[in-house]
Amino acid sequence: MEEPFARLFPGRLHPLEIAATLRDAARESRLRTGEGIFAANTYVVHLALHDWRQLQSLENTVCTELARHVRSYAEGENWIIGPYVTVALQPDPDAGTGQIRVEAQYAQCPESAYLVVEAGLADRKRLPLGTEAVIGRGGNCDIVIPTPEVSRQHCRLSYKYVQYEIEDLGSANGTYLNGASVMRAFVGDRDLIEIGLVQLRFHAE
Repeated sequence: MEEPFARLFPGRLHPLEIAATLRDAARESRLRTGEGIFAANTYVVHLALHDWRQLQSLENTVCTELARHVRSYAEGENWIIGPYVTVALQPDPDAGTGQIRVEAQYAQCPESAYLVVEAGLADRKRLPLGTEAVIGRGGNCDIVIPTPEVSRQHCRLSYKYVQYEIEDLGSANGTYLNGASVMRAFVGDRDLIEIGLVQLRFHAE
């Protein structure tokens, strides 16, 4: 991380100072649950106006690199941080040069997550996901799959703190994620969900 940032960050503020503050914020944000340790996935870095102006022209690149660093750090600590890690820079008129303050939050469910039917149904439409979606052949399900191999309430996709989780709801034929039978598991971008004879590709942009 140090070498690319050394070229990107001019002035007195060293990139590793920002990275270290982000790591501290991630550690302080940890949430312990029965499913593991979660870490916040949205970070706002407040900088002195002078420091912010120096980074403004490179802001997109800098934020991308910092988000990648936070994700890598969290994964190295075996924390669950999900695919939606973002870092933003904001000027703070009350901050002195070199001062850094980070706000860490758990982002709301992204609007860009969806399923695409890959096999098992003639209509291969895009199926948007909200905070929670029950999938099954029953008419009261959020996503209706009208095939006999699918249970009335087959499985549930829900956004859990930082990413989506799939849970089998006691289906007759089981729920499969990338070919493996699961009762409960986190779902990543482009993972394949199979229920009955239907294949659904998960997308998290």
